[in-house]
Amino acid sequence: MRKKIAVVDDDSELLETLEIILDGEGYDVDAIGSKIKLKAIEDIKPDLLIIDVWFGDEPFGIQLAKSVKSDDSLDETTLLLVSSDPRIREYARQTKADYYLEKPFSIEELLRKIDYALH
Repeated sequence: MRKKIAVVDDDSELLETLEIILDGEGYDVDAIGSKIKLKAIEDIKPDLLIIDVWFGDEPFGIQLAKSVKSDDSLDETTLLLVSSDPRIREYARQTKADYYLEKPFSIEELLRKIDYALH
């Protein structure tokens, strides 16, 4: 069974690229480019959720990550927080994210992080 990854980011080009790459690596991918509601993530039930911290000028990803980590129905979902903000480590700690990755990242770096997070 293919592992399910959901990616939440406001960069549509990045989402499209990640969807193609991750699908090619054998993952079932949901690329989400808008301010998604928690209910939609509950419906998807991803094995791994990748969330960008910033949506324009809003740190929407921080609140979403906190909501995910406090939602009992998503206990099995691993959370990877990404951002170009140098405070990403602090954000990961605040949100209780399982992993974090600073942008820009290489595809190889992302794939290593995903492999580690899912295995």
